[in-house]
Parts: sequence; C-alpha cells; structure tokens
Amino acid sequence: MRYATEQAFQQHLELVAQAAGYRYTQIPDVAKANYAINKHVPAVKRPCDGILSTPAGMCWLELKIQNTKLSEHQIAHLQRECRMHGNAWVLRAKHTQKTGLRYYLETGDGEMVWSDTSLESTIEEIKILIILNREA
Repeated sequence: MRYATEQAFQQHLELVAQAAGYRYTQIPDVAKANYAINKHVPAVKRPCDGILSTPAGMCWLELKIQNTKLSEHQIAHLQRECRMHGNAWVLRAKHTQKTGLRYYLETGDGEMVWSDTSLESTIEEIKILIILNREA
C-alpha cells in the first residue's frame, strides 16, 4: 500500500485505530472552511492533524507522508505539547523501493522514536509510550 495523500493516510489510520478499539479524531481545518466562506478571514492554524484516543490516554498526531516537512506552527505545537505532556508525535508513512511502506514515529524535533512496517504495531507502540509518559 502507498498513500497518495495525507487524507488517504488519515482515513486508513481511522480504520486501523477503530479495529484496535481506539479512536482517531481528525481536527477540522478551520482555516480552509473560513477561507471558503470569507476570503478576508485571517488563517487560524490547527494544532495538528488529529488526536488518537486509547484506553491508556490520548496523544496529538501530525501525519506526514514521505519526506514532507513540518511547518513552523506544527513544530512549535509538538514541542510545547512534548514539554507539557510528552504525548505529541509526527506519524510518518514512507514508501521506498528497498523497504516498502514503513511507519515512523518522530518527535517535533525530528528524532525517530519508533519504526515498523505495521500501522497496527505502531499504534500499539503509541499506547505504550502514553503509559510510559504518564508514569514518568
């Protein structure tokens, strides 16, 4: 499988999370909606793409495909949340000829925390990290 867009990645994440008994909630992009209604409304940036809720707790997720870079407000939000709660990550889906599709869990600073070929395993790792951060 290869994702053509972040939206396709997001839809797959929703299905996999639901199958695991978790919930992925997309945060609506208010800036796009406001711009469609009134082209003069200043852009309000959403903090990240969505929230993954598990029985262990919740975390902020910014989804990226391939080598897409984070914008400045995304980096600031992830770093702020990591300092406060430790539960904010970039979930990156990357496809290469050599490894196929791999999922990477990264901090806002770009440090890789986890890598796997299975989205299910990656979601379980997120749950473990939520528990570890809660106990720290």
